[in-house]
Amino acid sequence: MPEKLTRPLPLKIALTLGLILVALNLLELPVMHLELGAGTVFNGLILRTLLSSGLILFLILKAINGKNWARYVFLILSIPGLLMSLAQVITYLEENELMLFGFTVLRIVDTLLLLVFLFLPPSGQYFR
Repeated sequence: MPEKLTRPLPLKIALTLGLILVALNLLELPVMHLELGAGTVFNGLILRTLLSSGLILFLILKAINGKNWARYVFLILSIPGLLMSLAQVITYLEENELMLFGFTVLRIVDTLLLLVFLFLPPSGQYFR
């Protein structure tokens, strides 16, 4: 039976950051409700948030279990998400929606750190 590799610290940190990212996505919903109110737009945001949070969780768990493809899928899907988040930051700042601005900045920083820890050399060695 092959020896099971222990997960390196950067990969464990990436898991934690992934869970924080999912929590930030879900915690942002009540703030959006206060800012936008209920309606069709908010219902669409709920669906988008639940789907993206589920996908993030799925990819992080697959990466933690040694699936190298999950790191690259997360990277590819993160690029448009980060670009959209940067556009949201500007909009929230212009509209003086500071709570949503704060959540978006936290999500951007968390995503960037998560990507860094997923692709550090010790993490890369785990997938080989």
